[in-house]
Amino acid sequence: LRCLSHAMPEVGDYPFTTRTPTPGMMRFEDIQIQLVDLPPLDPQYGETWVPQAIRGADAALIVVDLGAVELLDEIEISVAMLEKAKIAINPAGEVPYGYVARPALVVANKVDLPKAREDFAAFTEMYVGRFPALAVSAATGEGLDALRRAVFDLLGIVRVYTKEPGKKPELTSPYVMKAGATVMDLAARVHKEILAHLKHARIWSQDPTHASHGHVDGQMVNREHRLEDRDIVELHT
Repeated sequence: LRCLSHAMPEVGDYPFTTRTPTPGMMRFEDIQIQLVDLPPLDPQYGETWVPQAIRGADAALIVVDLGAVELLDEIEISVAMLEKAKIAINPAGEVPYGYVARPALVVANKVDLPKAREDFAAFTEMYVGRFPALAVSAATGEGLDALRRAVFDLLGIVRVYTKEPGKKPELTSPYVMKAGATVMDLAARVHKEILAHLKHARIWSQDPTHASHGHVDGQMVNREHRLEDRDIVELHT
């Protein structure tokens, strides 16, 4: 958390350093994402409220120590505690009644240690298809930029910018919306009166890869058009 935000949680090379929730804001390009450092998921620690805190989150980062002797055991213990709290991590199918589904990423720290890369390769081979994983080093900064992007992708969100007809777009404060959001969803976020009288929109893409989705700069789209990350939208009433 220290490496990704301005938060100053207690840090130590020993287990159970974190005892209380510590929030911090991580900047990713032009938005900020809140991270909360929690005590470990360990039955010996005894903090039974931790799984409930994860139920209230949008996603989970399972941080593991590549220098730990019992790395795989630690992961299985964490997953078992989440299962007990009725949290389905990266479910492939339908979620059982009473469960909540949460996307999760394993963050393997201390990749700078000897043999850490070999251990990470073995881990990813064992858990292929179950957990996406990323190796980082809080000590050297390796992998942290990739982690910021991975967190953004994990949340399943898009950034949408608006512009008024004949004016330049507002590119400093995007609307952050769930992936799959439509022009109507954006109009509702901007103002209820705009939603009530919305006729159509014009759209510009800042991402050249979106050309495959039929985006043409200034193209007129209907109210049900699905928005992509970094789209610029001009709403017409």
